Amino acid sequence: MVQITPLQIMQLTVTGFGCFADEHTWTFGRMTTVTGHNYQGKSTIADAIAYALTGAPFFGGRDLDRLQNEDSPFMRVELTVRTDDGKTHEIRRARQGGKTALSVDGTTTTQERFAERFGSRDLILSLLNPLYFAEALGGDGRTLIEQYLPSVPHEAVMDK
Repeated sequence: MVQITPLQIMQLTVTGFGCFADEHTWTFGRMTTVTGHNYQGKSTIADAIAYALTGAPFFGGRDLDRLQNEDSPFMRVELTVRTDDGKTHEIRRARQGGKTALSVDGTTTTQERFAERFGSRDLILSLLNPLYFAEALGGDGRTLIEQYLPSVPHEAVMDK
């Protein structure tokens, strides 16, 4: 499977997620600001994007039951993204009865296969939320950085 690097979030649809019992859809541009009064769903939107991409909330953790709207028997998040090559992909994650299903472009997949293509959970959450990198990963953040940045030989540093 080919790894996709940069992507742009185009659209988000949630049902039974957080404070949104019914289906709600947002369309995003290249630069989008989400504003609103307290308790209007701004954090829920962040959680939904993180959940679609990683299976975890915006700040990490595994407490998925708190993400589901108490009045809904299931929760579903659909995220449409565009990659650098101009292709769009639909990522869909649904949870019902404690079981989660993940699909990309209509094909069921595992989180491991998803991570091979889009990036690891820690990488995505660190990009979405720098506090996750600093607070949740702590010292393990160095390992994450070393995975994605090439090592620089000592001689090259000394030459500069």
